[in-house]
Amino acid sequence: MIITNEYKDEVFQAFYGLRPYIGESLSGDEIVFSRQADYILVGIIDGLGHGKKAASVAQSMRDYFHDNHHLTIDTLLSQAHEAFKGSQGAVVALAKIYNNGQAEYIGLGNIEARVINTTRNAILLSRDGALGIRSRKIEATIWKMEDNEILVLYSDGIGSQMLKTNTHGLPFIRSTADVYKTIETFGKAHDDVSLVYLHKLTPP
Repeated sequence: MIITNEYKDEVFQAFYGLRPYIGESLSGDEIVFSRQADYILVGIIDGLGHGKKAASVAQSMRDYFHDNHHLTIDTLLSQAHEAFKGSQGAVVALAKIYNNGQAEYIGLGNIEARVINTTRNAILLSRDGALGIRSRKIEATIWKMEDNEILVLYSDGIGSQMLKTNTHGLPFIRSTADVYKTIETFGKAHDDVSLVYLHKLTPP
């Protein structure tokens, strides 16, 4: 079952969705989405493995991030790494983007993160590791998200053929129906799947 959602205000528009490993009722992937007055926190958690255990750790991490959204993401992930030691663990990609475009990103593991517009498709680098299991120094990438740019996050449940769908390497998402179609078309049957598109809007 594919679950999709959307959000829009004067600064950001988001479309996101997930789907469990085919044959499982619970997804080991979770979406982080927390909108505050001056920033938005978005991300993907991919619990190691799949099924009930992966879903449990992913849901717990999602709740931890939502409860502690006020922290800088390097502090947030460092504290979460300690809090979830001994768990099944997860790979994580997390971004905090302020209304003025100032942005922080940290990725641990193989979740893909890209910033795209009509002329560029830039990869945000992630470090090797898994939250709660192993990690090198947790340090944020800082960048400026310009108006009309899109942050795309997706787990390794999305097949690499998605990158060949247009000249900029990714399909453009304009609705939850587009999220559904993308997951349905490119999602691997034997993996959990998650996808986030966050568009920084041009001010009116």
